[in-house]
Amino acid sequence: MSENLSPMALRLGAGTRRTDAPAGGCRQLEGAPLSRSSSNSSTRSIDELAAMDVANEVQRIASPVVAYVEGASAEAATGASFELEEAAAKLQSWCRSILRLRKAAQGLAAPAVLQALDHLFGALSPPSDGTASTPPPLVDALRDAESSETAMALTSTQEAAKAATAILLAIPRDGGLRRFNVALHGPRAFLSALLVAAQPKAILGDQHESLEGRFLRNASRMLVRAFQELAATVLDLANGPTEARAGLRLFRVRLIMVRWARRYHASAFGSWRRADAQRVAAGMLGPYAEVYATVLQAQQGGDTALADAAQERLVQVRDAIARLVGASTASSKIQEVEATVRQQIQAATSYVQETRSTASGASTGQQTASHAAAVAPSSAAADPAASPMEGASPVLSLDEALVNERLAHELILNPEFQLPALPEPPKFSAPRPHGPLLPGNAPPSREGGQEQLSQQAMLGRMQSTMQELFWQRLVNALTPTTIQGRGDISVGALVQARYGGPQGTFYEAKVTACRDDGSFDIQYTQDSVVETSVPLDNFRLADHPLDTRPLLALITEVRTRLEAATPRRPDLHATYREVLDAPLLKQMLEAGVLDLPAVVRLARFVLESVENLEAPVRADRTRVWREDFLGFIESQQAASEPSGLVRALPAFFAFVNATLDQLQRDTVNFHLRSLAPHFRGDAAVEYERQRFRMKAERRLVALSRATQWLTASIPSFCGAQEGGTETQRLALQDQASPSHTRALRGLVVHALVELVKQPIRWDSPRAAQALPETLIWDGPRLAQVRDKMDQVILTSTILVFFRQVLTASGAVPSQETCEALQHKLEWLLVQPDTNLASIQTAADKAARDATASAGRPLPENAADSLKNLVASATDPSNAVFNLFTQRAFQILTTTAAQPSTERARTSLDSDIGASGLRDFRAPLLDAAQIFQALVWHHSNVFLPLYEPIIREAARKVSSGGSITRPT
Repeated sequence: MSENLSPMALRLGAGTRRTDAPAGGCRQLEGAPLSRSSSNSSTRSIDELAAMDVANEVQRIASPVVAYVEGASAEAATGASFELEEAAAKLQSWCRSILRLRKAAQGLAAPAVLQALDHLFGALSPPSDGTASTPPPLVDALRDAESSETAMALTSTQEAAKAATAILLAIPRDGGLRRFNVALHGPRAFLSALLVAAQPKAILGDQHESLEGRFLRNASRMLVRAFQELAATVLDLANGPTEARAGLRLFRVRLIMVRWARRYHASAFGSWRRADAQRVAAGMLGPYAEVYATVLQAQQGGDTALADAAQERLVQVRDAIARLVGASTASSKIQEVEATVRQQIQAATSYVQETRSTASGASTGQQTASHAAAVAPSSAAADPAASPMEGASPVLSLDEALVNERLAHELILNPEFQLPALPEPPKFSAPRPHGPLLPGNAPPSREGGQEQLSQQAMLGRMQSTMQELFWQRLVNALTPTTIQGRGDISVGALVQARYGGPQGTFYEAKVTACRDDGSFDIQYTQDSVVETSVPLDNFRLADHPLDTRPLLALITEVRTRLEAATPRRPDLHATYREVLDAPLLKQMLEAGVLDLPAVVRLARFVLESVENLEAPVRADRTRVWREDFLGFIESQQAASEPSGLVRALPAFFAFVNATLDQLQRDTVNFHLRSLAPHFRGDAAVEYERQRFRMKAERRLVALSRATQWLTASIPSFCGAQEGGTETQRLALQDQASPSHTRALRGLVVHALVELVKQPIRWDSPRAAQALPETLIWDGPRLAQVRDKMDQVILTSTILVFFRQVLTASGAVPSQETCEALQHKLEWLLVQPDTNLASIQTAADKAARDATASAGRPLPENAADSLKNLVASATDPSNAVFNLFTQRAFQILTTTAAQPSTERARTSLDSDIGASGLRDFRAPLLDAAQIFQALVWHHSNVFLPLYEPIIREAARKVSSGGSITRPT
């Protein structure tokens, strides 16, 4: 039929079924019954269907287009009318579109918009004077910015905000953006696209390579490019000849590009914000769990003041999480965290109560020790009637002293284990009027160029900044202001501005602008955060009362820590609560009774209390600090300078907390030294076995990962042993076999070696979740062994290449040269910022020095060959690297199977000669001793638990069953 249709009919789609037919049309005919026996229902009777005029029915429901195609005269007239109406509507639509385009072009060509486009994207017209110069556009300035702070400052100006607003207002409205929040496509979002396009890594941080980060980078670049093309087209329309003004079609294309780019950017920006909110909320769950645990513990201990303070902070953290991810999602996540914390506290409480209830003859005294073994603990913090080890089993004494199984585990594997000593608190120095509140917190100076910081230095600087902010809050809360009203505030004045809402804290800020509406623009002096349109109500005035909450919270914390340091001295607790009672101090502060002499007496009491708890070597230092501090306070009192006391409070509380930290650390280390002799041999094995069994019975721990780990190790263990696979499988299954226990121990050694071989950092938090449950505290130990093995293997491989290249160049390196390079490489491999280039540089320098001492330069081709060989040293397909890997791990396996460290040392000395690793005896011995202690203690503790798992897995293997390998 199609060959008989006219071109118009073909163009209109005759012969095809319309998908938009009106009710009663073709779609309803599709459901009509085909015969009287059809199963489809109908509203008409058979007689009505027989009398129906088919022609009239077709005419009634047919489309005018179909009637026109069929050729009937009436239908043709209807079709012609329909075509003319459609054409008229189309022409009207075109005219309206052209008018809208002209209106949009005129709006974008307005002088204000052209100036805005010029400010953001470049000069749209040359300067009138040939010698005149114009500043670079914002996109170029952002690209050339030296830091993210500089880039953000460029986009935070009022001129940039006005330009972005003018451009967006001149663009025709897009209905597709209505489904997005205005914050995703408004002026600030538009300026953020310029930021991201210019400085993606600096702005997006570590997440710039995430899925959302890549989408946002692409969308930002596309948005910037679309507006740049639109700006060029607008320039042609505004300044071009008549022919250029006729190019509305190109202008329409540019507008479509801008519309699509804005939608894409709004969607990508929304995805980024949601993902970022999820990341921030996830990071806030950790602090929430800690604060919630503090609330529960304070409620259990009856400390109402601490519970109230922690509850207030808990509400703040909960509200912050709700603002990030929404109330519903936040409620669900917070409920999970609270349930987990409650379960952990209940388990720990019941565990401690059970341990203490079964302790017979346990010590009733608490001792305090210094860091040195020769220093005796202070009698003020201990009961002199009994020794902590007297009449108590070592297990129960450890629970009483530490209640920390992880420290016990470290002590078992390393009897010399001690917690690292804390740094000494700084000596007292008088605070300067505008200097840092704590010694060592002065901001670093930058001498030209962008500063390069290591991760550790960056974390240290961040910590110092946070500490300074905390202490600045204390000082501001206790420092009155002389500002009476708006008339006392001018540009450049220092004020105390509230940050964080009506209940926020006052921080020092500098006024940068005074607005006509009575508000102010300020910049906080500590972190340079800018706020605009700040009302006067957010400033502290002279008639406002001082905020004593930070001071009282610190005093309460000191009192709590003093009580924790003397758990069995109710007499001291009563004294601490009498002198350091927070409600009483608050009443005295509000009534003005707590004057400077009273504060001096309070500070003297706290420092003397700390001194009485310390060992003599620590007490002398505290006594000197106390005299210096009180001397400074008395000098300020004589000069009638109360501000000096306020600025000295951060140093006072920092010193007190540092000394209490040292006191706690000394106490723990003292008990570790006291308990070490009791945690050897069978006592240590029985202790850890009972603790693990107790947790397993309470279903706090399972053996699912341990089962997968052992099961997956059986095939490789059986295949690697002499005698074939079947012999080892039978030995693992048969309890009556004389080699059964030896085979079980051999499998555990093999499985632990396989863990070390895995390319995983077992000391990372994420990897710890994949460790077998029985090794959950040994991740750092496994990582330490792996680091030493990598150091040996990589260094030995590079030394082989080093000798090979120099020998081929005619300069055989001496033993001293190789040892110097070995020490250099061993040092480099333990540095956190070492990379391949630094290792290549060290090898190249050693080679050039060796050839120079031999009187010949190192050929460039030899130098290039050495660099390439060093780069391939870690490739598993490298024959030399693979050979040393096999030899080193064979030595580790053999020494780990020995029952004592002495026999492990003897085994290593007998095997190391043929391995070519004699020069690496020291690091190999360190790794072997650490690993041998872990292997034997682990086997002794958990072999009874492992035995049924291994026998069942070996039985499945021998019967042809499959083994599920851990993912």
